[in-house]
Amino acid sequence: MPKKPFSIPSFKGMSNVEQTTQDLSEPHVILDAITKETGVIHAREGYAKIQSLTNAHSLWSNGKFFLFVSAGTLYVSFDGVSKYSLGSVYGPVEPLSYAQVGNSIYISNKYWTSVYDIKTNTIRSWGITPPPAPILSSSSNGSLVPGIYSVCLTIEDSAKRMSGSSGISQIELTAVGGISISNFPVGGIAWITDAYGSTFYFATKLSTIVEAPGLVKLPSLFCAPAPNLSNLCLHGGRVWGSVGELLYYSQPFGYEWFNLFSSYFVFNTDILMVARTSYGLFIGFEDQVIFMTGTDPAKMKPTKVGDGVVRGSLCYADRIPDLGDNVPVWMTRSGFVAADRPVRAYGEGRTLALAQTKIKFDVGSQAASLFRLVDGGPQILTSFQGGSTVGLGDQVTVEVIRMGRVFTDEWEREQTDSIALQELVTAELNP
Repeated sequence: MPKKPFSIPSFKGMSNVEQTTQDLSEPHVILDAITKETGVIHAREGYAKIQSLTNAHSLWSNGKFFLFVSAGTLYVSFDGVSKYSLGSVYGPVEPLSYAQVGNSIYISNKYWTSVYDIKTNTIRSWGITPPPAPILSSSSNGSLVPGIYSVCLTIEDSAKRMSGSSGISQIELTAVGGISISNFPVGGIAWITDAYGSTFYFATKLSTIVEAPGLVKLPSLFCAPAPNLSNLCLHGGRVWGSVGELLYYSQPFGYEWFNLFSSYFVFNTDILMVARTSYGLFIGFEDQVIFMTGTDPAKMKPTKVGDGVVRGSLCYADRIPDLGDNVPVWMTRSGFVAADRPVRAYGEGRTLALAQTKIKFDVGSQAASLFRLVDGGPQILTSFQGGSTVGLGDQVTVEVIRMGRVFTDEWEREQTDSIALQELVTAELNP
């Protein structure tokens, strides 16, 4: 079909909030076009298929390589063209979450967890299963004074990663001596309290404890490997993630140690989003968004700051006007919002509407988003499960979708020109 140019005196962005439009400066629909920061409309470029994937999902990148799933296998790609298998992702198809700490990328969904090691280009377990509680007996070899001692074990692997603690066993020494452990594991470390004490200190890497404990405290007491988490993020030196209505957090700088009995928050409904900022966390649910100030879980209190979120729509964007870089942006039922800084230090966070006054949305319950720079201009791309019906409640947009035509003069639609969807349209902007 031939090109069919028409003139646009100026361009103010798409708007389908107003029911009528007298010119094309704020079109209800933009077809096969993209806009730049300068306000110029350009024809949208086509795309070439690079890889053929099966049931692909969970694309993630840190700017140096890509991780994604295809046909139940986790892949890494360093150039976007070739891919290398890392291992199977078990369980039903479910989006993965990623959180990078140094050379480790923590990966999880509600059915599976793993860690991608950048140095070795392999995946490994997220955390080490604690050993069984120690089986104790007294020994005449040692200098422990009489009293009741508590003992537990951890395991250290070849990479010097340590597990959480085993169950606790107690023994009473009635004379000066030591303590033998009959089920001491390979790579085991024994931890012991003072006589009648409650704090665990390093004792030995051998199966017999012969001396009073040292000064090194057990950092992983009562900890276990990470549960199957969704909505991962790194905040305040901890990994955070959700399981249903529970929000778990790791030990400080102990990213593979989770106290599943005490280190969590409980909410009334399932968590759909966890967004990090330097000043707190935004937690999203179907009906609301709450903000929790600071980084210390003991001091964090939830405060409602916004409407419900669309699951999977979170991304982190740069060059947001008045907000800066690395800003969480997500979708609500009414449009895009961004996290905004508190009015004062350690005050309540806020949400800022980005497009609600211009565009009406009719979105699904799940989405996927990414941020990118195109020719130096920032863009947020969002795809909705089953497709998007953005603005379908708007009469003009409905007419385009159903009738396949855009009228260039809405006031004289019965007798003037129109542009069909199959035609290539060029917008000519007057200087």
